Amino acid sequence: MSQDRAGIVVRAATAADEASVVDGINALLAELGGRTLDAASAGAAFRALLDRPATGWVLVACPAVPSRSSEVVGLLTVSVQHAIRTRGPYALIQELWVSEGGRGLGVGRALFEACVQQCAEQDISVVEVGLPSERFPEFASTQAYYRARGFVDTGPRMRWTAPKLAGS
Repeated sequence: MSQDRAGIVVRAATAADEASVVDGINALLAELGGRTLDAASAGAAFRALLDRPATGWVLVACPAVPSRSSEVVGLLTVSVQHAIRTRGPYALIQELWVSEGGRGLGVGRALFEACVQQCAEQDISVVEVGLPSERFPEFASTQAYYRARGFVDTGPRMRWTAPKLAGS
């Protein structure tokens, strides 16, 4: 998959993109006020997605200029889930990040359109996304971004994390 839109190419991530993708996700987490990930564990998760494409995918946006074609200016990661309520598989956008310099240039739109194309190729007709906390300063614009693409509010999500086992 490769898509050129306004000087941006969106393509499936490759192993060579690992450090850039991890850096982008860490930039997203920092912006959201979360803890960043260590490169080793985040890299392992990235490689697992590349190795098992049926479980999800990673898309990257890069400048269409050959000398900058390895520079990741945006990324979108998806997990493929299965649920009875959706009558089969659905896509869950896990991360969508655009570098500060790439914002307002259509990078996010190009990534989302490539995601929709990938979903169509896999016969996936439902896409969901979890928004950041309402305390996030850009919550309203993030919510508006997804609403403008046809998303509807379905309610807040919650998370539970297993406590560490004693001795680990």
